[in-house]
Amino acid sequence: MLLGAWPEISWTRGKFARWRALATRGCRTGRAVASVRRTRKDREMSRSLLLRIAAALSLITAIGHTIGTFMPVPPDQMQMHSAIGVMKATLVPMPVGPSRSYMDLLDGNNLCTSVLLLLCAALLFGVAKAGKEKTADGVIVATALALAAVSLLSFVYFFPVPGAFTGIAAALALLARARGARAA
Repeated sequence: MLLGAWPEISWTRGKFARWRALATRGCRTGRAVASVRRTRKDREMSRSLLLRIAAALSLITAIGHTIGTFMPVPPDQMQMHSAIGVMKATLVPMPVGPSRSYMDLLDGNNLCTSVLLLLCAALLFGVAKAGKEKTADGVIVATALALAAVSLLSFVYFFPVPGAFTGIAAALALLARARGARAA
């Protein structure tokens, strides 16, 4: 669609005249084209956007992990119910305090993982707002390394979805860090 076809805008005078002059440069017909070539900087995702996407992936993983922790086991999975029964019955002596069952330890570990993922999301959202400050770079790198470790452990011990989400979040955070270092 040609921009010159819009009747309500005057392209020959006023605030649109300069833009039309830039948009029609090199056109034989002298008519404005719909798209103006964008610079490389316009096409690149900003550091803030990359950090927000990484934070959103970490947040989605935290929510999914928390929901998965408390999902009931379907009644037809008898082996799973017997394993859970054994975990609840087996007590582990603690160095301080009362003994805990393996199920208590598993639930506590799952909740700690959810808290870690929420913390990573909060840190990434926070540094996305901070801009290109030097102190934000250390937070980005530390958070990205933590997410990369969670990703590796998820692939090795669990299943690929949280591993992929946290791995992409770590890569995006490191890419945002690199863009910030290049711009500085």
